[in-house]
Amino acid sequence: MLGSFILTALFFGFGFAICAFGNSPVGKTYLRESYFKTHNIDSMKLNIIAAVFDEVPDGLEYRSYASIGLLTIQSVTSLTLFITLGTMTIRSINRLKFNMSDKTKILQRQLMKALAIQTIIPIFISFSPCVLSWYSPIFNIDLGSGISNIEVNALATFPFCDPIAIILCIPVLRRQIFFRKKMIPKQALELNTTIT
Repeated sequence: MLGSFILTALFFGFGFAICAFGNSPVGKTYLRESYFKTHNIDSMKLNIIAAVFDEVPDGLEYRSYASIGLLTIQSVTSLTLFITLGTMTIRSINRLKFNMSDKTKILQRQLMKALAIQTIIPIFISFSPCVLSWYSPIFNIDLGSGISNIEVNALATFPFCDPIAIILCIPVLRRQIFFRKKMIPKQALELNTTIT
């Protein structure tokens, strides 16, 4: 429990540091014209992290690298926690498998599959597009405004994809949704019993 509080405090600290490094008026001014041209919004009125790597004063370039570096550390830490905690869960279940019934073992396997899929979904839907947009400016790759549309749509589909993974992995839920048997009306059942 103490580890959770420490980790939460560290993530908040990283968030404040990222905003302190990336949210500079110089960066917003530099992006103002192109941001208005692309999105029709004044960048000075937004609370954005502006990471600019070329044609800017030296201080801003280092701040941009620092903010992207902190974002990367925070994201990689989250992914590492996903994998570590998942591995620890699998090991603890394997230690207890001799004390479980066969049905419980099967259910635990199904739940582990669902957990693995729930771990993979955010990596592809949330993390990958963000990393692409963070690092493309460093290598002078212009992705245009299309990447922001892809990211927004990917993040919007996440709440839909997450429960679908559980429904598809656990047979009891899958049967309830896809193979639901139609209820036989009570009158038809009584009619059949009187005929035979």
